[in-house]
Amino acid sequence: MNYLRITSTGIIYPYLLDKIYLDFPDVSFPAILNERILSEYNIFPVTEKESPTVDISRFKTTLVSPVLLDGSWTEVWEVNELTDQEKVEVHAEKADLVRVQRDQLLASTDWYIIKALETNTTVPDNITQYRQALRDITQQPDFPFNVIWPTI
Repeated sequence: MNYLRITSTGIIYPYLLDKIYLDFPDVSFPAILNERILSEYNIFPVTEKESPTVDISRFKTTLVSPVLLDGSWTEVWEVNELTDQEKVEVHAEKADLVRVQRDQLLASTDWYIIKALETNTTVPDNITQYRQALRDITQQPDFPFNVIWPTI
């Protein structure tokens, strides 16, 4: 559960309940803090909302200060278009993650190559094709945001 605290200078969000003991050191709170007690100190629960689903290559979501709706504090998400620089950064980060996964999949088939070398045999065609398809992932049209992973 998320909480907020209203002070004379504004809203503190998120507000961790552990902080209540620091903010009110002279108060002896009961072991169980209920909403009635918390409201006496202007601390209120916040209804969580899922972040909206967006095209991460073009947009970002930001959790902003909650709003009071029908007597309940509720999270609010803001959707903004990425700047050109942010688009470059997001692309690079996503590409790095895809390459890490690709490299792990390649490594998981390395034993086929080692076995073929050690036994002087050929690598099975489906393994050769699979490994090449993994290496070609970066050439897919929607890389790195929509990768179609090959299978053996």
